[in-house]
Amino acid sequence: MTTSNRVGECQAAVRRILDLAEEYYEIGNQGMAYLPSAVRPCIRVAAAVYREIGMQIRRCDYQVLQGRIAIPKFRFASSAFSAWTCGLVQDIQLSLGIATNHQPESSDPFSVSTEFIMNDAKYLVFLGISLTAFMSSAAFLLVMLNPKDASYQTLPIVYAVACFAIGIVTNVLAKRAEAPAPVPVRIGDSEFFSQVPV
Repeated sequence: MTTSNRVGECQAAVRRILDLAEEYYEIGNQGMAYLPSAVRPCIRVAAAVYREIGMQIRRCDYQVLQGRIAIPKFRFASSAFSAWTCGLVQDIQLSLGIATNHQPESSDPFSVSTEFIMNDAKYLVFLGISLTAFMSSAAFLLVMLNPKDASYQTLPIVYAVACFAIGIVTNVLAKRAEAPAPVPVRIGDSEFFSQVPV
């Protein structure tokens, strides 16, 4: 396999990872209202900054093997500030009742309960953070393999290990939140909840 083929495969793999990450960012953003208000700003800002790094990688045509890809400081600051202020507006709207968090209001036992929606939201947020942490770990390893200068020889491995550990922890938390919900089953006129997942 030639070097150009390997570079092309690497670019295609990075493109697929970023496409998947974009889907998870959207899904995670939808579940943000279900998180405690104290943690929302941090998660929104982290997601916005990592998303911006992904967009910068796209702008550079997925050339991650050519060297470290960094976003300009003004773009970093503007995406963090934008995420924080938009999130603040959404939180204020939620607290005033102007916006809804789309929870179903039904007494039908066959409608989705709030607890299961919360579990789904937690699952999606933890999964998004896990994916971001694993991608960051890979990016730090690439920085270590292609250091800009001598100061990048040991620090990227520390960051990579920390990101990998965060990825494992959040992945475990996502698995816990993914516990199967009881499935309503109707038999004749009676109904009961089965513990068998769909």
